Amino acid sequence: MKSCLSILLAVVLTVANQAFAQNAKTKRRPATTSVLSATTAANQNTGRIFSQKATNVPASAPFSIQMSAISWTGAPTLQSYAMGQFQGYLLLIGGRTNGFHGTSDNESTFPTKYSNTNMFVLDVANQKVWSLPVPAAVKGQLSSSNMEYEQDGNVLYCIGGYGSSCGNDSAACYQTFPTLTAINVPNAINAIQSNNPGALAASILAVTDERMRITGGSLHKLGNWFYLVMGHNYNTQYRGGVTGIYSQQVRRFQIGNTGSSLSIQNYQAYNAPWSGAFLSDQFHRRDLNVVETVMPDNTTGLTVYGGVFTQQSGAYLNPIYMFQTPAGSPYFGIDTTYKQSFNLYDCAHIGLYSSRTRQMMTSLLGGITFYYYDKKGKLEESNLLNFMPFSNWATTIVRNADFTTYEIPQQTPTLPGYIGSDAVFIPATNTPIYPGTKGIIDYDKLGSGRILLGWVYGGIVATAPQSSEFNPTFANNKLYEVYLNR
Repeated sequence: MKSCLSILLAVVLTVANQAFAQNAKTKRRPATTSVLSATTAANQNTGRIFSQKATNVPASAPFSIQMSAISWTGAPTLQSYAMGQFQGYLLLIGGRTNGFHGTSDNESTFPTKYSNTNMFVLDVANQKVWSLPVPAAVKGQLSSSNMEYEQDGNVLYCIGGYGSSCGNDSAACYQTFPTLTAINVPNAINAIQSNNPGALAASILAVTDERMRITGGSLHKLGNWFYLVMGHNYNTQYRGGVTGIYSQQVRRFQIGNTGSSLSIQNYQAYNAPWSGAFLSDQFHRRDLNVVETVMPDNTTGLTVYGGVFTQQSGAYLNPIYMFQTPAGSPYFGIDTTYKQSFNLYDCAHIGLYSSRTRQMMTSLLGGITFYYYDKKGKLEESNLLNFMPFSNWATTIVRNADFTTYEIPQQTPTLPGYIGSDAVFIPATNTPIYPGTKGIIDYDKLGSGRILLGWVYGGIVATAPQSSEFNPTFANNKLYEVYLNR
């Protein structure tokens, strides 16, 4: 009997390991983790719990999303990159030129031959591309994957990122970079377009700071403060079953930028404010969607959707809200009732707000999902035979004024492939943006019918729900038009 159970357990573990060891950059089982140290006291914030269930949930979303690929073969194949924008031009930095990295213990899973060592400028309207190599002084970080980034005015700030520091696949070279870099976007774009490496190097500043050694998190600016949200420090060569050091924090600071030097100022770190095994672990997330949010009182905050890994090796299902007090300090809320079903991994996303209904709507486009529709259209939960598959669906999460939340997955039309993971949505120049926000669409100012919202570029494209030798994944160079139908 013991022998039979051992064989059964071995089979189950084999199937589980095969399931966990696939899908874009997340399919591995976490080991024991520790928390990065902070230089200031944590838990200076308070936490709120929302537990009211939404009622009168509509059968369908107020709109549907449709995507179609543009015929453009000249764009670079990139995923997990950083992006800046200026006058219709896109500046693309870092990321990788291949798909899912794999989890083999016998080889480098982030080989440097697939690192993006160029900086690209894209003219989407006219389908033109320019490039220059990353300047040598910042090549390590700005060729890395999964940097956190945020544009403030004309400056693109990049933090952390994972990759090799010496340009080869020696195990000792792999790290998360402890670096904050500032790039003057218009100057960098002009330098790349004019093929001027010296001017490109002059457009970049960098400073080393251990508190910035984070990858797979998210960077946003609210008011006068930058927020580095969660993520982890992977400080060795990536291998399946080896876990990085999760920050388990939201880090708040200001950036001093004199034009010739950078500094981190007024730094504070916040741990999850809730007690208990389930709630105290909620900041243990990476590869998540952190979206700009309009709150019902018309203030701007952030919402965290999804992310991995729980202590059970899965994704986080409960959203976290980050508010700002009138004094500017953050405090946090978590919805313990609503559980996200679709697209829990970092993916292209669109935020829309209606001041008329005070509803915040967030559409997540593809990526990796927890629930999925089978071939017969039946809704299924992630399982060992199809564990967190790649998604070809859009889903829309609606948060009401009373902070009740519901989700309406879009079964049809599907997306044009298993796309969206580590991709970016780019609003069209004539898309109305809600006042006081950087990129939330003013839903009440949209017309009716079929409306072009913008584009989705890059990311990972899979050939099947589960990746394998026979179902490979790739970095995507397609540009997709995104339409809203209402």
